Amino acid sequence: MARGLAVGMLMLCICGAAMAEPDVSSEDPFVMFWNNFFKQPFPHRGDGTSWGDMLESMRLDGYIRARYNTSDIGFIQRIFGPSVTGQIPDPDLGAVNSNWEDWLSYKVILGANFSLTHDISFRTSIINMNVFGQDNRFERFDPDAGTPFIDSPQVANPEVQLYEGYGEWKNFFMPGITALVGRTELVYGNEWILSDNEFYGGLTWDTIKLSMNTTDQLSVDFFLAEINHMYSPRGPAQPQIAGLYSSYRADMGLGEKKNTLIDLYFLYTTDDFRADEIGVTTDFANDKRYTVGARVAGWFMPEIDYDLQAAYQFGHSAEPPPSTDRSATVSAYAASAEIGLNWEQVQWSPRISGSVSYASGDSDLDDGDADAYNPLYRNIHGMNGLADVFHFTNLVDWAAQISFKPYGMSTLGIEGHIFRSAERISPPTSKELGKELDFFFTADVTSNLNMRMAYAIFSEGDAFNDVTGERPHNNRFYIHMVYKF
Repeated sequence: MARGLAVGMLMLCICGAAMAEPDVSSEDPFVMFWNNFFKQPFPHRGDGTSWGDMLESMRLDGYIRARYNTSDIGFIQRIFGPSVTGQIPDPDLGAVNSNWEDWLSYKVILGANFSLTHDISFRTSIINMNVFGQDNRFERFDPDAGTPFIDSPQVANPEVQLYEGYGEWKNFFMPGITALVGRTELVYGNEWILSDNEFYGGLTWDTIKLSMNTTDQLSVDFFLAEINHMYSPRGPAQPQIAGLYSSYRADMGLGEKKNTLIDLYFLYTTDDFRADEIGVTTDFANDKRYTVGARVAGWFMPEIDYDLQAAYQFGHSAEPPPSTDRSATVSAYAASAEIGLNWEQVQWSPRISGSVSYASGDSDLDDGDADAYNPLYRNIHGMNGLADVFHFTNLVDWAAQISFKPYGMSTLGIEGHIFRSAERISPPTSKELGKELDFFFTADVTSNLNMRMAYAIFSEGDAFNDVTGERPHNNRFYIHMVYKF
């Protein structure tokens, strides 16, 4: 995959260079050299020299994040998150309760953008992450050595790694077409199925992508990608994805920024990891899965907004662990619906919303059918509560929220959740997973600095009581600061 991306990027540059007209009037030695071999001078922006144009086109940016986190919830989400509601409920549910522990994490991304021509540009960025405190929360288990090991970029790994690195060519052979080759994020819609996982370790892919934006209303992306190696545990292959994602924006005449969005997508994903090869609990080993889905979001009227999304999955997957050698037929689905009432003209602009999310589970692990929904690469923070206890599979989440904007770009709110299993798995015997109450505050302190604070109280339900014999409250508190420049 890496070799293919390198060849693709080289061909992209050569094609773009060959199609451009040379600046035969220039006497700059660098431009003359460029003309002779590639027929592509730098576009003139400043002092008229190629070196000056090159420096003028360079843009640097950065992202610095620091977060203090304290919790007595045993498993806070990792890169893709634990699967408390997955196919091995006993050890997962039994491990949720823990003592209070705290840790400090940071993430730094430094990036640079460089324009070769008006249409051809390059982007690169490097990332460094680390966690100070309870490293054991993030350890993976090595079945060969029999001891825990840490193999994650977001934990105790001070190495600097390549986060992004791609070339982009706008107006690729015709206006409105953009080609991209290299390592980049794949973020679509409300991050219900594809996200950059910004709150945790980030997420990038080695990608070949073709985007069609022939009108202001319609965009269509085709992509083929393999996950960045630093997000994958050891195993025979890395997750891959191929897909189409289209988005249509319709102006319904309800006011500024109150358009109706219609998204349609079709994805094919593979994950050849086996549970015994990567040394972690996984519900979707040896997975080859198709996902077809749609999203409609907008406004019923100027005060009422809505967001509807659904996806169906089919294909083949191994039976859930430990029966990873047998192939099962995938038939899984998920849906969510949210409606909100807004009082934008009232002081503090209050908003009240209600939502329900459903992801199918598998009640019979030996029937040859894999009915558990695979959430793929959705945003794993705050989509089902700020405590981040649950993976979006075999889950029903009823939620309500009220929020205010006390001043400027700030939001203060309360959110409640009731969690149930979609399918009963024995053990436990109960579908009642628990309830959660979240308090949150976000603010743009300056144009570059954002702050988030949250306190989440998760109360375990009867499903936990059936395994652990107790139903304590679990808490999470964090202060999250992000500076972008």
